[in-house]
Amino acid sequence: MNKTLLTLLIFLFLHCLSYAQDETKRLKIVSIHAGPAMSSFINAEAPHKTFIFSEDYTIPAINPESLEHDYDVNMWRDARLNLVAGISFEYFIKERLSVAASLNYEGKGIHIEDTNTDVLTQDTYTQVHKSAYDIEINNQYLTLPVFARWYFGGSNLFYVQGGMYMGYLLKSEIDINILEGVASNYYSDGSPTLTNADEINVMEMHVYGEDEDKDYTNNFDVGLNLGGGLNYPLGEHFYLNVDLSVCLGLIQLDKKNDNDYEVTPLPWGSGYTTMVRSANYYGLNSKAKNISGALTVGIGVKL
Repeated sequence: MNKTLLTLLIFLFLHCLSYAQDETKRLKIVSIHAGPAMSSFINAEAPHKTFIFSEDYTIPAINPESLEHDYDVNMWRDARLNLVAGISFEYFIKERLSVAASLNYEGKGIHIEDTNTDVLTQDTYTQVHKSAYDIEINNQYLTLPVFARWYFGGSNLFYVQGGMYMGYLLKSEIDINILEGVASNYYSDGSPTLTNADEINVMEMHVYGEDEDKDYTNNFDVGLNLGGGLNYPLGEHFYLNVDLSVCLGLIQLDKKNDNDYEVTPLPWGSGYTTMVRSANYYGLNSKAKNISGALTVGIGVKL
């Protein structure tokens, strides 16, 4: 199935390249392009903020709430810097109207960096709870955007565009670091701090790896593609292209889970009161979807 989807993407792009070869009077441009991109997830914050990486997503707990982590997600702040590069084909139906397709390598994902500090002061002691989260998900795709462009302006240099894209997952990696700890001072005038993992009552987690079999992230992504740019002629046969695009994913990223959450009481004497099962997308929302924006610069040649 995965090879079939990849073959379909390449076939559709090659079909666009060979389309309407007999229409010799109509302008056709092939270009290569590259540039930076920023990506994030829509609806990334999980309903239950747990990071359980056991095979069956279960863990014993005295208090289920103790497994929850207080990270915050901001779609713009947590954007991840990526690269987009590829080749595109543009075919002019009319003077101001064209259809275009690209075959791109494109990185997507999210990078959450969040630190929280809570201070509890009582008559006899002060307690500081500090948590630090560094959650990075790196998904790499082969994408096929297909869109229509409408040119405007006196020289038809500028355009707006809209269409759809399809993406095939090439690689998926995670790098998750969590540090949580509590420092206490039993004097009301004290000011305890938590600065590193040498402090007492510290929990530290580091998970890094690649989803080689693509069990956790959907192999296929589909979404909307909107944007604009310019095609500036460089002589008779070449063009400079500057393109700004935004892609909104329509398919949830999680392939395996769906924010499943269940708390089961355990018998007395086990040392724990409950067994918690929480299955999400690496601690984030299983319903999360891709969002990305790219600014590319390319050189095109007229066929």
